[in-house]
Amino acid sequence: MSVPASFMEDMWIRRTFGIAGYTFLVWDHLLTFEDEFRYIWKAPWTVSKAMFLVNRYGNLACQTFVHIEETGSLSHGSTTWCSAFKLFIVAYVFVATESIHSKPRS
Repeated sequence: MSVPASFMEDMWIRRTFGIAGYTFLVWDHLLTFEDEFRYIWKAPWTVSKAMFLVNRYGNLACQTFVHIEETGSLSHGSTTWCSAFKLFIVAYVFVATESIHSKPRS
């Protein structure tokens, strides 16, 4: 079974935009790390601080994993892996979306 050229072009565009978005995410982390260190890391531990750090670094870690998988850097031939990855993506998108809307009660 051959893959249409238009599909391969679409995959290339998707990967290119994904890598561009990931690059902006890493660039944002680098640009704001000094302020983060000053205002977050030196502050006392609170629920807000913990939520911020989990959201910030959890998102970076998950995005790194997703892009490694979607660019084909992880090679595997298992349909079980693909099914598990699909469930991971669904859960990750749900948690990431909800985490930006949550705030601790004062």
